[in-house]
Amino acid sequence: MSGFLFWWASRSLFLTILKYYAMHNTLFIFLYFCYMKILYLLLLIILFTACGVKDCEECPEWEECTMVGEAFSNKWGCRSVLKKYNGRWTGNETIEDYLGNSTTTKLTDLVTICATPSHDNELDSEYPKYMLLDYPLEYFAFYNANGVNLDNELNRLDLEFISPNSGNFIISDSIYDPSVNSVVLYQGTGRIIQYNSSVNSITLEFDCSYEFDGHSNSVTFSATSAY
Repeated sequence: MSGFLFWWASRSLFLTILKYYAMHNTLFIFLYFCYMKILYLLLLIILFTACGVKDCEECPEWEECTMVGEAFSNKWGCRSVLKKYNGRWTGNETIEDYLGNSTTTKLTDLVTICATPSHDNELDSEYPKYMLLDYPLEYFAFYNANGVNLDNELNRLDLEFISPNSGNFIISDSIYDPSVNSVVLYQGTGRIIQYNSSVNSITLEFDCSYEFDGHSNSVTFSATSAY
C-alpha cells in the first residue's frame, strides 16, 4: 500500500510539473498528451487482465463457472456451487423432549465445508452435493469442554442438498448429542437462505427429531453466517 501511495504522489507531482511547462512550450504539450495516452492504454490493459474472459468448459451439475484463485492469480473456472456457503456460523439450538420441556443453547463458531471435486483441494468427494457442519461443538471446542477427542464422524452433520440451487437439504446422520450424552440419529430437513448478496445475510436452519431411551425428541437450529 505504501508503494502505491508513493507512486500516486510521484505521478501527481509529475503531471503538475508537466502541465505547468505545457502552458509555455509546444513540445511539452505534445509530451503531455503522449503520456496521457500511454497511461490510458496501460489502464485498459490492467482492467482487461484483472477481469479476464469468462471461458469455462462446461461445468458439471454441482459446479458453476466463477472466478477461482487468489489475488492476481484469479481466473475463470468450475467450482462447487456449495462452496459459497463455506464458513462459520453462530446460532441457537432448541431441544424439546417428549414431555414438552425445552432447552435453548447458543452455539458459536460452527464450521461448514463443502464436499468438492478432487481438483478443488478441499474435502475431496465423489458426492459433491454434501456439506459437513460441525455440530453441536466445533472439534477443538469439544475437546476443551470434555477433555477427549471425538470421532469426526460423530462431530459433524452431513447436509445432503436436494438440488444445486435450491438451498434445501435433508439430514439423516448419527451425531453425538451432549444433551443426552449419547450418539443418536438425527433425521429431518433444513435450508440455507441467502436474502441478498451480503455474506452476513445468509441463514442456515434445520428441524430434526431423534429417538432416545424409547422417546422422541425434537431439535430446531437457526444460525447466521459469521465469516
